[in-house]
Amino acid sequence: MAVIIAVLNLKGGSGKTTSAISLASFYSLKGNKVLAMDLDPKASLTHSLINSSDTLYKEGLYQAVLEGAQLPVVSVRERLSVSPGGYAICDFERMGAEKVGKGFGQLLERLSKEFDVIFLDLPSYPSELLLCSACMADRILIPAKADRASQMAVRETVSLIGTPKNIDVLLVQHDARERHTVLIEEELRNVFGSAVMDSKVRRNVALSESAVEYKSIFEYKLESSGARDYEAVAGELFERMRTCFGLNDRMQNS
Repeated sequence: MAVIIAVLNLKGGSGKTTSAISLASFYSLKGNKVLAMDLDPKASLTHSLINSSDTLYKEGLYQAVLEGAQLPVVSVRERLSVSPGGYAICDFERMGAEKVGKGFGQLLERLSKEFDVIFLDLPSYPSELLLCSACMADRILIPAKADRASQMAVRETVSLIGTPKNIDVLLVQHDARERHTVLIEEELRNVFGSAVMDSKVRRNVALSESAVEYKSIFEYKLESSGARDYEAVAGELFERMRTCFGLNDRMQNS
C-alpha cells in the first residue's frame, strides 16, 4: 500500500506545489513508483510538469471519485506520474461531504495498490477534497514562509484540520540573515514544537526556473541549493515516516 502525503496550506504562494513536485521527483528517482495528484483547480503542478501544447491529457478526477471511473494519469518520466488538475475540481463543492469522502477514499485505496508514494497537492482554501485528504493522509506537510502572514496561515490550517500527530511544517524561502525570519521560526517552533522540520528550503531562483522547463529541481539543476535542501527534506520526512510505516530504504538511499 502507498504512503499518502497531503501537501496543504490555506495561504497561497506557500511553496506547496514546489514542495510536492520536488519531493515526488526525489522519491521517484530513488526507485519508488510515485503519483502526484493535482487537486487544485489552478492546476499549477500539472502545468509545471506537463507541456500541454504537445501532450494530450484530460482531467477525469470528478468521474473517478463519484462514478468509479479510471483516473487519467500522465507518465511524465520513469516512475513518476501526474493526475492532472483543472477547474472541474470545483464541482466537488456542490456535492455532499459524505459522498465526496466515500468516493475519494475508494479512489485512493485503488491507487495505493499501484503506487508506492502518493502526493496530494491541495488548493489554498477549505475544500471538501482538502478536508478529506487531511483525514486520509498518512502525513500532512504544511510548507510555509517564515513571515507573519504565513505563521497565521499555519495556525489557521492546523485549526481547520485539527491537531493530528502526523503534521510536518516545512519552512521555505528561508533566509537566516533576516531577523524577522529567525523570530518567526522561533515562534513556530514554540507553538508546534517538533512538528516544525529541522530541514529548511532556502531561497533559490532555480526552483522557479525549473517549472519553465517542465522539470523538477533534481533534473534541472542538481547542484543547486534548492536540490540540496529538498534532498535533506526528503531524508528527514522519510525518517519521520519510518517510525510509522515499513518503508523501503530506497525512499532515501540510492
